[in-house]
Amino acid sequence: IKSKKESNNKKIIFYYDGECPLCFRTKTIISSLDIFGRIEFKRLQVAYYTDDILKKHDLNLLYNDVYAVSIKKQKLVKGIYTYIEVFKAFPLTKIMGLLISISPFINIGKAIYKTVASSREVERCSEENCELPSAVQSNSSKKVKLFKNLSLEDFNRYCLNIAVTSLLLLIIS
Repeated sequence: IKSKKESNNKKIIFYYDGECPLCFRTKTIISSLDIFGRIEFKRLQVAYYTDDILKKHDLNLLYNDVYAVSIKKQKLVKGIYTYIEVFKAFPLTKIMGLLISISPFINIGKAIYKTVASSREVERCSEENCELPSAVQSNSSKKVKLFKNLSLEDFNRYCLNIAVTSLLLLIIS
């Protein structure tokens, strides 16, 4: 059970395809950076039936992108705009989120997002095959592979090193 302080801290709901290994890795990376608990993650496969904001849309079309809802605005955004909302939710990346949202960066972001989203692999659950890839199953493990040569544990270590180095550079200068 979440404390009242933690539940009031949520800024956005991040909807992702639970049958997509890339989407799961993305969720894992974002949740490891979400030290203030500002993002609530929901699988589209479940949230579609419980969240009214999603029911207005075709579920099969929702699988094509990641989505976010700003809890304050109650507006559904998709694709690169989801990542902009995520960046703006974190103090250290807020400026990056604001920068990405302006031209020409937004156009570059849309092109990159479209390329990645259209080339991702998905293992849809069917009667013959309803077993999720192993990366999706090992939800809490620090050994989850985010990329071929990078685990969540390694990613967290790199982020900590960057943060410490940045802090030291700020103190020195």
